[in-house]
Amino acid sequence: MTSSTKNRELLNLSLVVIITIILTLFSLSIDFIDRIHKYLSVYSTLPISELLIKVLFIWLVLTLWVTYRRWREAETRQRELEDIISSINADILVVVDRDRNIIMCNTSVKRVFGYEVNEVINRKIDLLYYDSNSDALNSNKIADTLTRDGFSVGLAMGKKKNGDTIPLEIITGNRSDQNGAVLLLRDITERKRVEEALLKAHEEMEQQVKHRTAELVKANEQLKLQIVERKQAEEALKRSEERYHDLIEFANAGIITVENEKIIQVNRKAEEFYGYLRDELIGQSPRILTPEQYWKNHSEVLNEYLRSGSVGKMLFEEEGIQKDGSLFPIEISFSLSERRENSITIIAVMRDITERKKMEEKFIQSEKLKSLGELAGGVAHDFNNVLAAILGRVQLLRMHNSPPPGVREKRKSMLELQKGLEIIEKAAMDGAETVRRIQEFSRRNPDDKDFTQVDINELINNALEFTRMRWKDKAESKGIKIVIKKEFSSIPPTIGSGAELREVFTNLLNNALDAMPHGGRITFKTFKEDNHICVAVKDTGSGIPIAIREKIFDPFFTTRGPQSTGLGLSVSYGIISRHRGTITVDSMEGEGTTFTIKLPILAKAIKEEKIEFKPLKKRKARILVIDDEEGVRNVLNDILTDAGHEVEIAGDGIQGIELFERKEFDLVFTDLGMPVVSGWQVAEKIKGINSKVPVALVTGWNVDLKESKMKNNCIDLIIKKPFAVNQVLRLVQEGMELRARFKAA
Repeated sequence: MTSSTKNRELLNLSLVVIITIILTLFSLSIDFIDRIHKYLSVYSTLPISELLIKVLFIWLVLTLWVTYRRWREAETRQRELEDIISSINADILVVVDRDRNIIMCNTSVKRVFGYEVNEVINRKIDLLYYDSNSDALNSNKIADTLTRDGFSVGLAMGKKKNGDTIPLEIITGNRSDQNGAVLLLRDITERKRVEEALLKAHEEMEQQVKHRTAELVKANEQLKLQIVERKQAEEALKRSEERYHDLIEFANAGIITVENEKIIQVNRKAEEFYGYLRDELIGQSPRILTPEQYWKNHSEVLNEYLRSGSVGKMLFEEEGIQKDGSLFPIEISFSLSERRENSITIIAVMRDITERKKMEEKFIQSEKLKSLGELAGGVAHDFNNVLAAILGRVQLLRMHNSPPPGVREKRKSMLELQKGLEIIEKAAMDGAETVRRIQEFSRRNPDDKDFTQVDINELINNALEFTRMRWKDKAESKGIKIVIKKEFSSIPPTIGSGAELREVFTNLLNNALDAMPHGGRITFKTFKEDNHICVAVKDTGSGIPIAIREKIFDPFFTTRGPQSTGLGLSVSYGIISRHRGTITVDSMEGEGTTFTIKLPILAKAIKEEKIEFKPLKKRKARILVIDDEEGVRNVLNDILTDAGHEVEIAGDGIQGIELFERKEFDLVFTDLGMPVVSGWQVAEKIKGINSKVPVALVTGWNVDLKESKMKNNCIDLIIKKPFAVNQVLRLVQEGMELRARFKAA
């Protein structure tokens, strides 16, 4: 039962009591009238008593009717007010009396505050306010509305039944009878959230506004500057035109302006690029500066712009034609500066990219050299195996074939044999050095730690001796006459690799022979120039055409067909560069070619230290040799056996490990690159069987191991292919010393 229903019941009960009292009074009145009637009837015969009774009755009836109507109207107004209050769901409508007691409210009080309606009726409105945070002025405003007209709006913190607080907006207004006030309480939690979001957005907007304001201030300053400049418009325009003219005229790029396919402006750089004077170009078609193969592309770009108003690419790399007809690489960009109904103006900006093209070519050459190194590194191992067998055999032959005393003819024959073996040995050593250098090249390692003091004149003589078969014996057998002329000067020594420089002179000599298929003269000239030793190699051959002259040092470039690799000059170029020197070419078709090499003079003589091999006391070592190359393992076997050691050989890692498990050895030689089981695995297995036996790694790869890495890989010693006899024997000596230390440990 709601509070309004209880109020109506109390009102009805009051009306019943009032009616009862009225009827009682009516009964008493009738009795009183009756007494008066009796009294008056004694003195008068007129019907006064009946008249008074009727009048009194009519008055009572009218009083009852008026009372009933007023009750009905009050009840109707009360019901309408309750209906209006109950229909408001979103906000809380509260009616208070002048003492601020709640006398009426709608059911929204439960949704917002958690109170039932009957829990707040006749309670102070402060029940719904949070004391510490409520707006005290709001309470005064509620009281003020009882004595004055109007509405007021305020904010306060509401307090729910469970103690939670909510923000409220309160609208108050006085009742018409000034006996209280009507309050509209509105939960503004969502609005507060929106306001906070808006506040945050407002702060961000303020930041943007500040940023924009700063930009506007800056723009305003620029505008002020422009306004100042406008005051001197004519003078500023004149200066601008002068600056524009100077910019075009002295720009570091060629600039040509074309209007209606005629040149109307040319700057100094464009004159320099093309070799024309300005007056020679003004009025001419720009096509005189561009090869015909580029005309179509230019026309397509122009037509595309005229059709769509835009183009995709306006920057081109092409060639320009100079006044003398020569071509040069150029980068050109077009800018369409003005377009009118019957004309179009184009500004072309040109840059000479000759130097950039040279840099690109050098980069390409560098990439080719890198590819060469990667390719060469892969096959160097096989060459080292071959050279190891050759060098070992030659050195064994030299050791066992000494000139016999006595018979002169036999002695001469043996001396010639020894000389031939010496040349073969030197050639093999040079080949080994070449392979090693190629391996170093593949690792991009410009180290010059192997450089020694060398005599250039002697190296040229060596190169001539190495190639004697081709330029003398073979040429004469075909009836071709090759004349070798040496013009040597007394020159100081330089520092470098003898094998590398011999290879350079050999390559130049072979190129000269190729250029003289019907014979001719080759001159080697050495001389000193400033702080350099110079070598000029001149031939009387066919010469080098201009078109290919700049490509002769490129890797794989050759004009001799498939029989040539095209690596000779590129390798030579790399060798001379590594020696901090230069190599240049001067040639004319039909008049021969001259290569000039410049190398720095050695500032201070280097004292060469010769390491002499001191063999151990006569002691045989039991040595296991493991190598998948038959020639290498056989030459190692012969070298070691000839020195008095006991040798067992194995063709692969598995066989070598089996031999080591069955027999005892003092030292193990193992190849690195073997199928199935590598040298690393062999070393690890052997150390697992007997860690006191030194393991020497024999490899044709360019392996450079530090002591820590060798230890981690179970390697004690290392020797590279191709090897000399004394290197092998020295390694055995070092291995036996390690063996003794291992046993003593």
